[in-house]
Parts: sequence; structure tokens; C-alpha cells
Amino acid sequence: MPLLPISHNAAAAAAVGLSGTVVGSLAFVSFVDTKLLVKLSSKPGVLSEVFPVWWPYGRDWMVPLLTSTALSNALVYYLTKDAWWLVSVASAMSIASYTVAFMKEATIDPLMKGGTADEVSNFTQEFCRRHHPRLLFAIAGLVNGLSLLKLREV
Repeated sequence: MPLLPISHNAAAAAAVGLSGTVVGSLAFVSFVDTKLLVKLSSKPGVLSEVFPVWWPYGRDWMVPLLTSTALSNALVYYLTKDAWWLVSVASAMSIASYTVAFMKEATIDPLMKGGTADEVSNFTQEFCRRHHPRLLFAIAGLVNGLSLLKLREV
């Protein structure tokens, strides 16, 4: 296999780096944030103050991150014509699609506006469980990108 131009290698490294950032972000959510939210689920008043601040910041971080991750992996596919890069594109897009389908703002009213203690507690448990599959999608995209990344001397 011939050496790729340095620009191709740089694009591939950036795409894999962004995929790694997605994994790190979602791992933090799964292993830290969800535990905080579950702990606060028994305190609906506190949760209804924390969640409306937490959710928009998370959304405002993840939307551009997932977009840039998908686009950077698509660029590497375009440059290399290696269709395996599309797996990493699909990974980022599946995370975004899953989030829209199962965690959209229209469904999180109990956490945004408060509710009864039981509503908030039950919904928080379910909401936190919904976070974890996104980490698996992200890991798949990162592992795929790492397997394609060829570090070469230039």
C-alpha cells in the first residue's frame, strides 16, 4: 500500500482524535454525570435546578463535536476512498440520531420543569440508562478509526 500524503494522514489523525473525544465525553457522562443525576433523583427540587443548566451545556458541546467528527471521518473517506471510514461516520451519526430519538428535549419535561418525586426519580433512572448505548456506538467508531490509522514516517 503506498504512503498517503501527509495531509491525508493529518486528516485521519484528526478524525480519530475527534472520535476519541466523543468516547471521552460520553464515558464521563456514563460514569460521572449519570451517577450524579441518579443521586439527585431523590431530590426533585435540586434536580430541577441542576438539569436545566446541565442539559444545554451538554447539548452545546456534543452537537458540534458529533458534527465535526462525522464530517472529519467523511473527509478521510473522500481523500482515501476507503469505505471503512464510513463506519466511523455512521458511529457519530448514530449517536446524534439516538439522542434525538430517545433523549430529545420534548421528552425531558420532568427533568427540565420538575414534577412529583416519583415522576422525577423514575424518569431520571430511565434517562440515565438511555445514555449508555451512545458510549458503545462511540467506542465502535473509535476502534474502527484506530484500526485504519496508519502511523508512518514521512
